[in-house]
Amino acid sequence: MGGLRKRYANKPLTNFTETLEAFITAISYNFFCWLREHEQVFVKHKANLGFVWGQIQV
Repeated sequence: MGGLRKRYANKPLTNFTETLEAFITAISYNFFCWLREHEQVFVKHKANLGFVWGQIQV
């Protein structure tokens, strides 16, 4: 799991559970960063589905 360690963690990943946790954390962080930059895309998408979303305040 060396490639995943280089990309998603700063410590050795010794088993599948640790690797999966590091991967999910990285994906969640990347999505949050994308969401902050593209908030209106997300709001429009949810509005098309019938949801009403307020502005994200950070």
